[in-house]
Amino acid sequence: MKHFIRALLTFSVVGGVVAYHSLRGRKKRSFPPPESLIRDPSLREGREIPFERVPNFRDFGGYPTQDGRYVRRGLLYRSGALSDLSERDIAKLRELGIKLICDLRTDLEANESPDVPLDGVQLWRLPVIQQEESAVKARTFLFDRHRLDEVMIETYQTFVREKAHVFGAAITRFADPANLPALFHCSAGKDRTGILAALLLGALGVSDELIVADYTLSNFHYEAFRKSVEPQAHRLRALRLSLDDLQPMLVSDPAYMEAVLKAIRDECGSIEAYLVQKAGVSPETLARLREVFLSPSPT
Repeated sequence: MKHFIRALLTFSVVGGVVAYHSLRGRKKRSFPPPESLIRDPSLREGREIPFERVPNFRDFGGYPTQDGRYVRRGLLYRSGALSDLSERDIAKLRELGIKLICDLRTDLEANESPDVPLDGVQLWRLPVIQQEESAVKARTFLFDRHRLDEVMIETYQTFVREKAHVFGAAITRFADPANLPALFHCSAGKDRTGILAALLLGALGVSDELIVADYTLSNFHYEAFRKSVEPQAHRLRALRLSLDDLQPMLVSDPAYMEAVLKAIRDECGSIEAYLVQKAGVSPETLARLREVFLSPSPT
């Protein structure tokens, strides 16, 4: 989310005059309330863990699989950035026993707002993309803000097509019990984090319906996401843009994840085949992942 906004505003310095004239006179779009995009609000219960300064933190586990087993709780967590931890937040992470933190943000994001170091916890920088890769999408938006939801779908599909090796590296590492409990995050914990979570859940046999529903839980944090970009509002106004125009970028629209799952199956037939053929995850690693993460009971 923030990497895209940064690219948008960086490009606006160069292309602002042209973009200004391109956007003049265009009618604003209206979008559905973010809460209406949440597929199953009850999934939040017992899964989300409240932190003082960590957005969108929740347990990855608890979901049933299509073969009658369950994803174990307490082994893997997902969240937004850990760059502003309070003392209580640090204590809570220690209580969870986190051994490995996987940071999916760009180098620029991580360098400007580094995760707070935690004693005994390994920090693994694994950027899905770099900042310059957002420039093309930023240009697309500047010249046609009415396509931002389509741009988001295209961006997600580009992630799974071109960054499969990154997601595969994370899944391979999470399959090793020595690295667990682990946490993975990006800036808001919804886009890059959401795709990795979807691939992991799919590898474990969770249904597409639940994968999409889990993804949409990030909409509970829409107001926090919006607030995080408010400091840039004055720069957006110079381009005749508002925070409302950015809503497709700040929500977790089920259509985004549905498009990802469809693209994977159209190309590879299944998430498992995608992980083996495109992401470099061996069948043995997938078997170990399931052995580690799956339980015959929900507790």
